[in-house]
Amino acid sequence: MVNLKISLPFRKCKKGPEADLIKSFISTIDINLITQNNKCDLLVLKETCISAHYPDLVLILLNRSKLDYWNEKRLLLKKNDIKILHHLYLSNKKRSIDDLVFELGFNERGLNKILRRLYNAEMILEVGDCFIIKNIDQLFFISDIISIEAKIKNWKNAFRQAELNYLFSSESYVLLPEKILNDKIISHNTSLNQVGIIGINNYKTYIVKKSQKNKIPASYYSWVLNEEIGGVIFNA
Repeated sequence: MVNLKISLPFRKCKKGPEADLIKSFISTIDINLITQNNKCDLLVLKETCISAHYPDLVLILLNRSKLDYWNEKRLLLKKNDIKILHHLYLSNKKRSIDDLVFELGFNERGLNKILRRLYNAEMILEVGDCFIIKNIDQLFFISDIISIEAKIKNWKNAFRQAELNYLFSSESYVLLPEKILNDKIISHNTSLNQVGIIGINNYKTYIVKKSQKNKIPASYYSWVLNEEIGGVIFNA
């Protein structure tokens, strides 16, 4: 487990049974339960602000070997730069300035500055009068983003929050103590059945229901984590 000081906002954990549940989970994390990739490091974020929400836990698996492609000019990128980058990733084809102006509503002058910063950061390629994102395997070094919401009561609220977490995560779970798990909770149908369930008792943590796998970067906020953490490691 790695320890990094990142600059994303966070809130202080409130004391109580749910905080104790999270503490127990962290102490019983089995990395093999999370990934089979022994090349990855595990970073645990608690109550960190992501997508205007504060997930209880976000487990991030880092593939440091991909940081060989990191460029220091990525540290200069701005919020809109990352939004344009994600748009190019989603389109997965060459886009001209005119295309981007039409699709996103940015003005041409502003787009030129953004694209130049992305190009200098070696994140996009210029092909004639068009631009295309570089190989995503060289840009996105996070292997998994696993979000977890812990609840003792009001478990339906936890599922609603976990659905929001899924929008930037590769997997999203609700963490519940074994003593409250029942068929009603296990069979609870979330949107598209995306969210999984993790059970915990005094001795172990285990998967009750596997989360649907989401391809990352799933959203702008997936990139925010990638760039923030990558920058911290690069400057270390």
